[in-house]
Amino acid sequence: MIRLLRLSTAVAVTLAANATAQTIDPVAAKLCPILARILTDSSGAAPEFMQGLLVINVAEAYGYDHDQLTTVQATADAVTTATCPDDRDAILKATNQPTLADAMR
Repeated sequence: MIRLLRLSTAVAVTLAANATAQTIDPVAAKLCPILARILTDSSGAAPEFMQGLLVINVAEAYGYDHDQLTTVQATADAVTTATCPDDRDAILKATNQPTLADAMR
């Protein structure tokens, strides 16, 4: 009985951890691949071009929905700092912007 209880507790903890990991960063799940793709496809491009690509790709990813884009802009720096900091830093350098929120304007 105790062994069964330990097993069910371990399964419950694993399921809860997986569910939490999948719901923590829905913005990062879309935004990090966009950052990586822009960096790969447009390395060395002018800052204005990189910024334009970022704006267009993010807008397309969210179906040009104003409410979603407002949320993305408000949370982009925090979630990318936690999830894909190297790509975030590279995009900021490539766009000459201090934050992703600024780069997406």
